[in-house]
Amino acid sequence: MPTESPRNPETRENLVAYLDGELDEAATQAIEQTLAENSDVRGEVESLARTYEMLDELPRPEVSEEFTARTLSMIQVSGHSAADNDETQRRRVDSKILIAGWVVGLALSVLLGVLIGGRFSRDDSTRLVEEFSVVKDLDIYTEIGSIEYLQKLETDGVLNDNQQTQKP
Repeated sequence: MPTESPRNPETRENLVAYLDGELDEAATQAIEQTLAENSDVRGEVESLARTYEMLDELPRPEVSEEFTARTLSMIQVSGHSAADNDETQRRRVDSKILIAGWVVGLALSVLLGVLIGGRFSRDDSTRLVEEFSVVKDLDIYTEIGSIEYLQKLETDGVLNDNQQTQKP
């Protein structure tokens, strides 16, 4: 702060806070060191102090009860409108979160439906490929006719002979 100009708004705020006793100990010591080193800053502090003294000499205006009541009611109204704005904004955020939840839930439902539906509903071509060994000999199976005929062939030994000749 020693190189700062007393006309700088930030420096001026610090000087006013110093005169009002609003600074912490470290900032107060920094201002006092600057005052000891910089005559321009010292002159600004003296000018501000004289201004405060002159303000103290001015008569204090009397305020009517009506003015006080109006001011307080305006503060309460502005406080309520800020609270209403916060409540409105919170409701908007809540509704956006709710809509996002519905969208995610719907998307998951559709995905789950597609996965489950694809698992249980296969087209005929997929079924034919999976059961190719049966489909390949379908003509033979349809000529057999019934299970009784196969049992008769087995008891006659025809099927057993066929199996033995096919084995290497």
